[in-house]
Amino acid sequence: MRCETQAEIDRYWDTLSTVPEAEACGWCKDRFGLSWQIVPRAMDRMMRCGDADACR
Repeated sequence: MRCETQAEIDRYWDTLSTVPEAEACGWCKDRFGLSWQIVPRAMDRMMRCGDADACR
């Protein structure tokens, strides 16, 4: 799931996350056992860029 703002990320995280021990690197697990990765929409660009300051 790609989100525009930190508030949107937090809202999804608070709604979906029910298994704290399964949470890492943006991944959370819901009450049905499905895993979700919740990241900023710009994550792909940031990962390709390699320089956080230059990617903004």
